[in-house]
Amino acid sequence: LTVQGKRQQARLAFEKGLEMAPGHLALTNNLARLALSVGDRSGAIRVLKTALAIHPNSVETMMRLSRVHERGNDEDAALLWMQKARSVDLKRIDVSIALVELFLRRADTSGAQEVTRELTTAHPDDLAVLAVSGRVDLAAGEPFKAKASFERMSRLAGYDTSTLLGVARLQRRANDLEGERWSLEKAHAGDGRNQQALEALVDNAIIREHQLHAREALTKLQALAPD
Repeated sequence: LTVQGKRQQARLAFEKGLEMAPGHLALTNNLARLALSVGDRSGAIRVLKTALAIHPNSVETMMRLSRVHERGNDEDAALLWMQKARSVDLKRIDVSIALVELFLRRADTSGAQEVTRELTTAHPDDLAVLAVSGRVDLAAGEPFKAKASFERMSRLAGYDTSTLLGVARLQRRANDLEGERWSLEKAHAGDGRNQQALEALVDNAIIREHQLHAREALTKLQALAPD
């Protein structure tokens, strides 16, 4: 069988399963995924809406509907379904952040700011919330607020190298070179053999035109190279 044929077989099997257990969310999601894999976006939407008719408060199904519409460049429908998902469960941080991302794609900073204000009030120390809040501030032309969010992220991250490298990238976007250097130094302290942190420190020092810092980072980087 071709890949297309196998997908069709799987689709028929899922459809038979849905006939026996209509509204079964796991089967519905798999069937919608199969429909998308063969380019049948309308079929995926139909399947997901059928599931919602039986499970009207399924946040996951609403989020999937939003993403299907987003893939089809239907931004209004994508936004509508994500807003509905959030209204069902305001405590879901991931849903609120997904909604903010949709607002940002539409360049709707006021909509994004409204959601992030609620998020930061409810979850002031959540790293994902601080990250998206800072990005919204940058989009709204408020770099100082963004820098404050990213600096808080860096403090809360401790010495988690992976997280700090992500914070440093955000600080570069905010043109906060000193903040970026601080995060990278912490990342290096957390993992002295992390090549990415040292390379970023060299780059940061060059941009700041700080020759001593550049030489120090480069020396450490060269020391990691095998003999």
